[in-house]
Amino acid sequence: MPAWTPSDAPSLSGRTAVVTGATSGLGLQTAIALAANGARVLVAGRSEQRLDAALAEVDAAASDGGSARPLLLDLASLSSVAQAGASTESPLPPTSAYDVIARMGLSRLPPEKTLYRMAS
Repeated sequence: MPAWTPSDAPSLSGRTAVVTGATSGLGLQTAIALAANGARVLVAGRSEQRLDAALAEVDAAASDGGSARPLLLDLASLSSVAQAGASTESPLPPTSAYDVIARMGLSRLPPEKTLYRMAS
């Protein structure tokens, strides 16, 4: 059986995906593959500088109507999540749905307390 590649995916034209952790690694590669297959991708990350660099890569790969927009978002901060939700330029109609891909970075770092005293 031949190996599957992102180019084997069906057209994602008309779909919108939010990819967290999209400034590097698996998140970035996921955003690139989605945009290359026609999805509108909200590239989410904590650093504006890293978002700009990632956005350039995702935009370069976009085809079939795919596009990319930055979404400044720190999931450890509830105020950042609220700001990100309010910042989307043109909200989708209520019947539209987002595909959310939350890239969970796994590491063996000790847990830290967030501003809200939750372990991250």
